[in-house]
Amino acid sequence: MMKNAALVQSMRERILDVAANLFARKGFYAVSIREITRTVGIKESSLYNHFQSKEQLLEEILDLFQSQEEEFFKGLSSTIEIEKVVRSGKTKKFLSDELRRFIRFWDSPDRERLWFIVSMEQHRNPRAARLILQGFQQTRTALKTLIQMFIEHKMIKPQNSDLLAAEYTYTMRAMLLEYRLLKVANQSTIAIKQTMQAYIQHFLERIQG
Repeated sequence: MMKNAALVQSMRERILDVAANLFARKGFYAVSIREITRTVGIKESSLYNHFQSKEQLLEEILDLFQSQEEEFFKGLSSTIEIEKVVRSGKTKKFLSDELRRFIRFWDSPDRERLWFIVSMEQHRNPRAARLILQGFQQTRTALKTLIQMFIEHKMIKPQNSDLLAAEYTYTMRAMLLEYRLLKVANQSTIAIKQTMQAYIQHFLERIQG
């Protein structure tokens, strides 16, 4: 029985993997159940032993994206750790390390595939849109905490931490989008990485100067 259960799970994972590959390449609506099952090498009726519909396949892919995004944001430093960063004066290193961690985390082929799917679906799938928005909101929250600590420790003059966090978040997110598009187009990402690092320096100099 345990062996049969393992085989069922293995087939379920195989179907999900194939569906994710096809959705990432063609888009959810351009892929049929028939194409998925043909690629897996099973009958259409066999797919329904594992998934109720193509929509359920997408929901499970979104579940996976959400769990991995939550994993990434768990890696963000806690408020206490951010305070240590501020006190040590190593804020530039902190922001540079977080940028590198973001790129490294989402550059894996499997995570990149998930990002393609969610990015395509964000304009028509409410849950995909919420997941993208959640990423913006969590980034802004972390940056707002950092800036507020600058103010509390009198490292900068009192400023609107909401606006500063929004400015940094949307600027960096736009550059990260360009980075991903350059990768898709098989073009060099060296210049955009240098620009992102230069922006970190510029942002810190401006708010601290």
